[in-house]
Amino acid sequence: MECYNRFITQMNVKAKEIGMTKTNYANSHGLMNPYNKSCAYDIALLCDYAMRNQNFRTIVSCRHYKGTIRYS
Repeated sequence: MECYNRFITQMNVKAKEIGMTKTNYANSHGLMNPYNKSCAYDIALLCDYAMRNQNFRTIVSCRHYKGTIRYS
């Protein structure tokens, strides 16, 4: 749990670094927690930051993906 909490802290630090002043993360997925907060402007900042990363651009520009589901 300590590692998870450090990850959340790092998410909040990075958000502030890129100017997301109205954003707070309380968990890694952003669902079902009243302490997860953001606004449209902050999400636009996040998208701008992410689109500067070539790996991210490659992933989000993929129109089709063929995967395999494996059952254990």
